[in-house]
Amino acid sequence: MHTFLVPNLSVENSMVTLPPVSVLGCVLAGAGILGRIHDTGRIEASLKTMLSHLRSTRSDVRHWLMAGHDAWQPQNRIVTYNRLWRSLSKRVQLPPGLWSEEYSITSDRGIKFFGFMEIQDPTVASILPVLGSERDCTLVASWGVDPTDELTSIAKKGWEPPHLGPPKEIVQAACRMDIGVYSRVGDFDAVIAGTAFIARPRWIDALFSDAD
Repeated sequence: MHTFLVPNLSVENSMVTLPPVSVLGCVLAGAGILGRIHDTGRIEASLKTMLSHLRSTRSDVRHWLMAGHDAWQPQNRIVTYNRLWRSLSKRVQLPPGLWSEEYSITSDRGIKFFGFMEIQDPTVASILPVLGSERDCTLVASWGVDPTDELTSIAKKGWEPPHLGPPKEIVQAACRMDIGVYSRVGDFDAVIAGTAFIARPRWIDALFSDAD
């Protein structure tokens, strides 16, 4: 979410609270681990720190991978056989977890498949390759609620590939329930890069009020 960038950030690899803003018709806030120089290592380190912080702060936190095809696929026997999970696993190793059903969206341009999985043991090594494989792959965290019905509803309808940040359809879910959305900040020659976590303001306060 480029709305949350901090243009004058001067401290490297620090946890910063990002102020509430109006996003897609609701108010969300965020926290980020950001630095001024972009490199792959910074993205990896910031995601690792964010994962560790959430898991240590909330014992009931659960992590979910929202996944889908960002490009339309031809409607042929190979594509309909591979569907989503098999097609992704041909390119990257999927993390251990419980996979949802694969939902198809069709148009005159072809077919796409969407779904989600609850990741059993989220680590950067298992998650980052998947997030990099498709723009339509997004990491989500939940706490205190079971988001399965909400995530199923989103996956059945699919979502549009984002230009920056997570898909708006997934961000909007954070307006409706207690889930948070991970967002990579910075790309290519960006000055600022890292990982942000977006959720309702009260949950950002609860999760990050004691962060350094």
